Amino acid sequence: MVDIEACGRINDAAILSARTFGRAFNKSYFNLPKISKFDSKYPPDLVGDDIFALKPWLMKPYTGKNLTVQQRVFNYRLSIARRTIENSFGILAARRRIYRSPIKAKPLKVEHIIKTTFKDIIQQLPNN
Repeated sequence: MVDIEACGRINDAAILSARTFGRAFNKSYFNLPKISKFDSKYPPDLVGDDIFALKPWLMKPYTGKNLTVQQRVFNYRLSIARRTIENSFGILAARRRIYRSPIKAKPLKVEHIIKTTFKDIIQQLPNN
């Protein structure tokens, strides 16, 4: 599923709730392929920040000053996950100049660019 048609000045939470991707997650229609034996015990989740409303499938940091040790550890580990995602996008942008700034093209063209990028990435993976 590629769902990219959104204006850059709209916040991420509004985009997620309005788009097919977010609605599919919200209604549990998003059938992700099983990756390993751990999928049933640890289902895939999305990682978000404070702007997102809490959902069963969304991990976001705890807020407040008086957090427990467990909550602080969770926030720390979640920040590592977010950093990993951001670093991955940084690597992608370093390899593909088009991702270094907003893409100025029609949505259909942007969708084609994104699909082509991921097709190339998948073909470069071992065992493909």
